[in-house]
Amino acid sequence: LLNQLLGHERAIVSPIAGTTRDTIEETANVRGIPVVFIDTAGLREAKDEIESEGIRRSRESLARAEFILHVLDASEPLTKEDEMFLAEFSDKKRILVLNKTDLPRKLVMPTLKASPVDVCCVSGNGIQQLKDAIKSLVWSGAVTNEMAQVTINSRHQDALRRAREAGQLALDALRAEASLEFVALDLRISANAVGEVVGKTTTEDLLDSIFSTFCLGK
Repeated sequence: LLNQLLGHERAIVSPIAGTTRDTIEETANVRGIPVVFIDTAGLREAKDEIESEGIRRSRESLARAEFILHVLDASEPLTKEDEMFLAEFSDKKRILVLNKTDLPRKLVMPTLKASPVDVCCVSGNGIQQLKDAIKSLVWSGAVTNEMAQVTINSRHQDALRRAREAGQLALDALRAEASLEFVALDLRISANAVGEVVGKTTTEDLLDSIFSTFCLGK
């Protein structure tokens, strides 16, 4: 699942249970939102000390996570352990993910507040829907971690205001069937203003504004 969300191979994939012994942490852009994914060892009764340590680290990661992707195997019946973990994490912000949906389904889910997302990590089916679900959860306000909050200063606010105004002028000009030269000019002004925010536009006034906030010495 991590590999599908990242778009490249990062975690070892094996049919043998217990392959993941340590946590893997990677950041991915999900629908424009930077999300830190922590792939953890599956929660089960450990077979050895190394797996036990991996599960301990998994629980540490679960404790500090803003939300979890609770993955279940749709090709297997729900076990007592599954039911226990579903209950244990019921108060945690989570998205239920049913994997292996390409195989005959044997899993019967109990009645829950939210519908699970069906995916197949082999083919990638359902991954886009999962990304949509992650985006919806983040923008719902349920995720309040500082990493999810956007801080914007007055210079950025002014740039975005100018970008919006110029974009509106370009739209009005198009509707009025004005010369495309005027439309292009407004679009360029809007793009330059956005560039000031993302660091792709540098003007003399912008440099003066930036350096006026610093006390430079030697």
